[in-house]
Amino acid sequence: MTAQERLERIVGLFADAPREVRLQALLDYSRRLPELPPRLAAHPDVMERVHECQTPFSLAVEFTSD
Repeated sequence: MTAQERLERIVGLFADAPREVRLQALLDYSRRLPELPPRLAAHPDVMERVHECQTPFSLAVEFTSD
């Protein structure tokens, strides 16, 4: 499954889920996020802020060959 297909699946699951389920799923996803690499932690300005989040959250997307 490609990254695009995985993202589309996740978006579809969130779109179809009731609000309470979406909130719990977001919390579950947040707990599985890896630690921020030092090169990004030292430069938060290179990340995009997700303004829709109630708590500060920034995002950086990287693609690898696999």
